[in-house]
Amino acid sequence: MNKILKNKKVLTLLTVVLVIIAACFIYDATRPKDIQFVSTGDLNTARAYHKSTILNNGNILITGGYGLLETEYGPQPKALDSAELYNPKINKFIELINMNLPHEYHSQFLLSNGHVVIMDINGIEIYDPIKNKFSLVNVKIPTRENILNAHTFTQLKDKILIMGGITSDNQHVLDTVEVFDASTRKVYEAGKMTIPRFGHNALAVSPNSILIFGGTTNDKNNKLQTTTSIEKFDIKTGKSSIIGNMLIPREFHKVLILPDNKLLIFGGKTVSYKKRVFQKSKEAPFLIKKTFVTIIPEKTKERDEVEIYDIKTNKSHLIGTEPHLKGECSDNSIIRLNNDNILIIRDKDNVNPSVIKIFNVKQNKFIEVENKYKLRKHSSAILLNNRNIYISGGEKKLSKFEASLENLECKLTRICITALTKETNVLTINKERIKY
Repeated sequence: MNKILKNKKVLTLLTVVLVIIAACFIYDATRPKDIQFVSTGDLNTARAYHKSTILNNGNILITGGYGLLETEYGPQPKALDSAELYNPKINKFIELINMNLPHEYHSQFLLSNGHVVIMDINGIEIYDPIKNKFSLVNVKIPTRENILNAHTFTQLKDKILIMGGITSDNQHVLDTVEVFDASTRKVYEAGKMTIPRFGHNALAVSPNSILIFGGTTNDKNNKLQTTTSIEKFDIKTGKSSIIGNMLIPREFHKVLILPDNKLLIFGGKTVSYKKRVFQKSKEAPFLIKKTFVTIIPEKTKERDEVEIYDIKTNKSHLIGTEPHLKGECSDNSIIRLNNDNILIIRDKDNVNPSVIKIFNVKQNKFIEVENKYKLRKHSSAILLNNRNIYISGGEKKLSKFEASLENLECKLTRICITALTKETNVLTINKERIKY
């Protein structure tokens, strides 16, 4: 009798397990896809590292970046002065009259009057959507080395602050702060940071103040080391003061505003640097045209730790790790959704599908979005509405065989160029995923 009862219990347990397994398979088979990826046509010009801004009329302004120019040494990257408009209502691209300057690692800001500022170390110009015209601002930004995210451009209403970076001879780190005032179209010195920095992150937290996080600076022995320090710069007084520290020293990381005076910090690297002399190359003069001294990394550790910084207490705490988001954040597309959740698209190579994560602000954790699509590295992504994200251009995705050939060519010739694309798409997220 006991054996029969035991056998019944075992059979009942097995039945329950099988039902659960079957239910899981049925769920996976019927569950709607996390995302949809739809083609919306082609840009007029293939480009990467470009910028996109939604205008007040709903059109999207797409500017600059780099294209490829055929030379006797093969294709070479070229900063672009071209720009175009995309009208999402009629799905049409309109080529604009060229900008006055080429812009590659630039920043783009929508002003209160609906105009758009386009700026980098090459110069500043303003786009007027009514006249459909770019006008050059006759000012000069103090020279810096044109390295992606080495210095920061941060918007405070109609003022843009330029902070830190590396001198154009690539030997010294800057502590300077300049302001471009769009209302007067002038640039002026606003003060200094407490320490020189490059690869830092700067974030406007009030109408008059900016928080500056990490980056690389000179230590007591005048060596370059990544720092944990956080300082607050006041645009009214031109003064800055150290207010706290991150838990992890980082450069080229990301800091994002969360509700309730909290900040999300992730990615980046911890690096120590040394100076190195590069001699003029006789064999390949197009690579090294003259002898120069530069700063190069000596030791590097990519960071996967994620921390939350509290502006009220000036303290930070770890909430976990995200291996998919570790390292330099220039490859990330970051979109703030309408419910304050943050969507991050990470493309570290040109072969594998992109990693898509949503940071849930209520749960303080990242949720991975199922993705089989190969989105594009160094494309430009912008939010059309809470579910639709417009993605344009970038570097073409390759097969593993194509990628191996490209890597071989890069090693042999030192010309590491990836083909660019004109392709554009709308990425739509399942609304159930956004609720997460």
